Amino acid sequence: MLNQTKPDPVRSPLLDKAQAQGIRHGYFTRIGGVSGGIYQGLNIGTGSNHDQALVAENRGRVAA
Repeated sequence: MLNQTKPDPVRSPLLDKAQAQGIRHGYFTRIGGVSGGIYQGLNIGTGSNHDQALVAENRGRVAA
């Protein structure tokens, strides 16, 4: 059943096994980030010419 405030979690035996082994995982969109231009949104890639301070802020938002 779809919750209007929060989507239902994605379930997978592989992800459940990873979680049981202490591996954290998640999914997110690019909505809600501080990046602009060609990196618009929630860019977390460190291998680009993007301002690394903005990448760090975006990564912090994902981890929160």
